Amino acid sequence: MLKKLKASIVIQLIFVVSIALSAITIYSIYSYQHQKARLAIQNLSHIYVNLIESTINQALSATFPLAAMVKKQQISADQFSQFATEMLPFYPNIAALQLAPGGIIRYTAPLAGNEKAIGHNLLTAPNRNKESVATKNSGKLTLAGPFDLVQGGYGAAGRLPIYLDRPNGEAYFWGFATVLLRFPQVLAPVKLSALVDAGLSYELSRVHPDTAETQVLTRSPTALSADPIINKINIANVTWTLKVSNNKAGAHYISILMMSLLGIVLTILVTFSAISILRIRDDKAGLKNIVTARTKELDDNLKRLNLALTSAGQIWFELNVQSGDISFGGQTGKMAGYAAADMKTTLQFWLQSIHPDDLESASKKYQQSLLKGVPFELEYRRKSKDGHWLWIQTIGEFTAWDEQQKPLWCTGVHTDISQRKQQQQKLELMAHYDILTKLPNRSLLAERFKLGTVHSQQSGSMLAVCFLDLDNFKPVNDSYGHDIGDQLLIEVAQRLSINIDVQDTASRQGGDEFVLLLEDIKSLDHCKEILARINNALAQPYLIAGYTFNISASIGVTLYPDNNADLDTLLRHADYSMYQAKLAGKNRIHLFNPEQYKQKTQKNQLLDEIEQALSNNEFTLYYQPKINMKTGEVYGAEALIRWLHPEKGLIPPLDFLPIIEGSALEIKVGDWVINQALQQAVTWQKQGIFIEVSVNIACYHLISATFLAQLKNALASYPHFNAKYLQLEILESGALTDLDTMRGILNTCRNEFGVNIALDDFGTGYSSLTHLKDLPANTIKIDQSFVKNMLEESDDYAIINGVLALAGSFNRDVIAEGVETTEHGLMLIEMGCYAGQGYGIARPMPAAALPNWLHSYIPNQQWLDSGNIVRQSKIYS
Repeated sequence: MLKKLKASIVIQLIFVVSIALSAITIYSIYSYQHQKARLAIQNLSHIYVNLIESTINQALSATFPLAAMVKKQQISADQFSQFATEMLPFYPNIAALQLAPGGIIRYTAPLAGNEKAIGHNLLTAPNRNKESVATKNSGKLTLAGPFDLVQGGYGAAGRLPIYLDRPNGEAYFWGFATVLLRFPQVLAPVKLSALVDAGLSYELSRVHPDTAETQVLTRSPTALSADPIINKINIANVTWTLKVSNNKAGAHYISILMMSLLGIVLTILVTFSAISILRIRDDKAGLKNIVTARTKELDDNLKRLNLALTSAGQIWFELNVQSGDISFGGQTGKMAGYAAADMKTTLQFWLQSIHPDDLESASKKYQQSLLKGVPFELEYRRKSKDGHWLWIQTIGEFTAWDEQQKPLWCTGVHTDISQRKQQQQKLELMAHYDILTKLPNRSLLAERFKLGTVHSQQSGSMLAVCFLDLDNFKPVNDSYGHDIGDQLLIEVAQRLSINIDVQDTASRQGGDEFVLLLEDIKSLDHCKEILARINNALAQPYLIAGYTFNISASIGVTLYPDNNADLDTLLRHADYSMYQAKLAGKNRIHLFNPEQYKQKTQKNQLLDEIEQALSNNEFTLYYQPKINMKTGEVYGAEALIRWLHPEKGLIPPLDFLPIIEGSALEIKVGDWVINQALQQAVTWQKQGIFIEVSVNIACYHLISATFLAQLKNALASYPHFNAKYLQLEILESGALTDLDTMRGILNTCRNEFGVNIALDDFGTGYSSLTHLKDLPANTIKIDQSFVKNMLEESDDYAIINGVLALAGSFNRDVIAEGVETTEHGLMLIEMGCYAGQGYGIARPMPAAALPNWLHSYIPNQQWLDSGNIVRQSKIYS
């Protein structure tokens, strides 16, 4: 009985031990396989994270040359097309390059297939504006999308907001430089399909910024397991997520189940008989076969991984940190040109082939990472077997440590980045040199300027900043085409380079504009001597494509440190001086004048203020009545502009109209006056007030290309308004400066539109009497300067008398300005001038006050009596 009890205890003990041993064995095998598989997947996913980052970032980097081009010059469609066409071959993963001034896409290359994108407003378009506005506000390169493209297809856009500086140094938003990436084509170089070939599943996604939902960018045909490896990818101000898992995870569970069943069977057999021991041995052998099969499967996956890395221009490595031995995966020899047998698998061999200039920095970074046990990334040149240098990127991390926590093993990947480096070098060349002329561009000019100022301070010499613009280049470009124009620019660049010293710089700023930096200038005369030589060289004939061209240059000059400022300020000074040279007759040199520039700057500031006032509706019209003094009839009113400044109050026209004279703003203000006067005349007519409204038109406005069309459109806006109630007052002295043009425009206004014409300030022009017959004016306005002193000055009286006689001869109506007293009116009536305007009748008043004035107006009784006397004397004469 005791023996059975002992046997029972032994059997139970064997049973329990067998179960425990089976469980430990099964768990250990599973853990080993699981951890080995996850480590392999983790290392592989890190490689693909780097591949995705480098592929997308390399494509997005194209925005920076575009932004540099915008900052260095005013961009045109032709310049953008040429520049973008040059860039696109360096960026095979880009679908299109775009520029969006003010957020509106205006330029795209290639244009074919992207036509619908032109005019698309990124800041207002539904489902786009939130990301675009956020990008604008961040000031950073940001990747938006993927989303459905307006031109068709599915893609993402990398947008770089461009900010430029105003003359006062304030930055303003210019627009976006954009790189268009089509999905999934942009990820083709990454070869994510190789993960599937290696028995893995993947999913690339992002969190949508508007909905906060997960947006899948691309995924494998097979679904992820429940516990994937998760990697964050930070690209251009956004975060993507790459998840990778083993799509054969079910095989692990089958193995566990099989091993569990085998363990149970083994346990039962061990318990009951010695045969069980033999079967246990057999089952151990079977278990070993399973492990061997799984190991072979992992090795097969590793081979497929090596194939994927090789096709992507990469190899993985495993380094024994203590011995320096390296094992490689992939076709290592292809990267360096060695046969597999020639490759020495030691760290020393790898280090010996690194370029001497890169060895110290690469070794230092590696040693620092080794001490800290952190991942590292190196870029260096390595000599291939045929002797040329390859650019290699090495990314590694330490995966095992000894008891003292010193790294034992390092795993990583080598990538051949030679092509990427070549592209970067070409782009750096494009970023610093003008594509057409090969001269330094604005960016390199700025670097040379910094060096030049240092040299100037050390040597005590001056640095000349010279802005050069070709005279009469546009007619050549327009008449003979851009190809001839480009060849002419190239030859100009060559002549500039030949005629400056080696330490000097000739730079192209865009179009036909160049900048010269001349160092070691001893005096102003020394600078003029150099520039005279350059001007003479540029003025020599150019023989291009069988044509001979003669051009010259206007040059503006400013000197450092006499004008001690930054480059942007000095360029503005030199640019201003260049325009002064053009105004003085072209083909000459003009030195910067600070006082003159200050006055010009103040005028520009006032112009900006006036234009802002026009946008803010700060202008208004006052109206001064015109009457027939003999009858007392109010027959018209002159519209006079006033500025209701929010801080300074009412500003009279003489304080701001001279500032806008001869500018585009003068035309804008003139158009506004016409429209406001027409609107007011129509309003008065609805109230039963039918009077002629006259407006002052500057001659510059009158002869502008848009005047007739604008006037016609303004009249057409009020189809029931009779144009005879509108009078245009033209300054007589200005009209005579371009008589032929003026005559044609005034004839159209009078004969086709039905508008009345008056010559304002008559008598002040030196040719008034000579040309009166050529100008189709209905009315002559006698200038107030003559009326003011007519009672005391016989000369003024004689001039008025002569004007009245002349007007009678040419059948013109006459009105006198500046009627301030009853005596003025009486004298004018006696002379035969019955129409008057001035403070003696009424001061200019707001439009709303005129109806009340008309209601309360009482004609001057002395004028009426004098008019009756004149009328009776004519009857009885």
